[in-house]
Amino acid sequence: MQELYNAIQQACLDTEADTISLSGGLDSTIIAYMTRNRRMQAISVIAEEFVSTDLTYAQMVSRDLNMQLHLMTPTLTEILEGARQTINILGNFNDIEIRNSLVMYFAIKEAKRCKIEGIITGDGADEIFAGYNFLLRTQRLADEIRRLRSIMHFTSHKIGRFMGVRVESPFLDGAVTDVASRIEAKEMVGLHKGNVMGKMILRRTFKGLLPPSILWREKAPMQDGAGTVGLTDLLESLISDFQFETKISRILREDGIQIRTKESLFYYEQYRNRFGAPPAGESDSHTCPYCKFTVGESRFCRMCGAFPV
Repeated sequence: MQELYNAIQQACLDTEADTISLSGGLDSTIIAYMTRNRRMQAISVIAEEFVSTDLTYAQMVSRDLNMQLHLMTPTLTEILEGARQTINILGNFNDIEIRNSLVMYFAIKEAKRCKIEGIITGDGADEIFAGYNFLLRTQRLADEIRRLRSIMHFTSHKIGRFMGVRVESPFLDGAVTDVASRIEAKEMVGLHKGNVMGKMILRRTFKGLLPPSILWREKAPMQDGAGTVGLTDLLESLISDFQFETKISRILREDGIQIRTKESLFYYEQYRNRFGAPPAGESDSHTCPYCKFTVGESRFCRMCGAFPV
């Protein structure tokens, strides 16, 4: 679709940063391709001690497009400390958001260390082009896409402001979102070799321009690509069942908060040390059944990560 290609191209060319947060997925590779005539560099986050899926793809893209690649490889200790810092920045104990946001925390931290003033991200592509895997199963795709677009927010921008690094997201450019809003939902999801895939309109638009291994790469959450998803198993092993039951009973009694997992317990303790018990929402509002935080029209609690609520 030429109109979409032109809008994305212009949005990418309008960016000022010379550094891309590169996962080797479809979104960040499109940005790298569109800015290939500039002297761009990339930062990729790959956890040192956890299994990750991004490394091979990020190396391939940076090699093919002649980009200097900075590999940020946080250790287990650094990841745990990064989780504490991310909680302090975001002000929640949302397990999903923290695992994903850790990737951008480390990417932006590396940019800051290298005295890089700005970084470009693929934020927004999953929301406006139906990239999330749960959308592939819904019977009301158009409604779900509209809902996602109305509530989307991106922690990378908040982390960037906190650290003093400018974050640019070309997929959130007004011209791109305008074109996307006029594309029918059925164009967003389709079949490729028997597999149902999202962001089909993007894949078709860049067919022949990107390597097939990137073009048809299945959606992998940032936490999987970088390996921070390993935090779940790590914290499961570090916290005993006795500790977990004792602590969640006390938290429920004293704070009125239901903790669902050992990972959530770790995050909640860090959150409470910094912010105290989270405030409850208004009694007449839609609140989370686990932490009582106001969730409004969303099905996802941004405070504790419960879904659906």
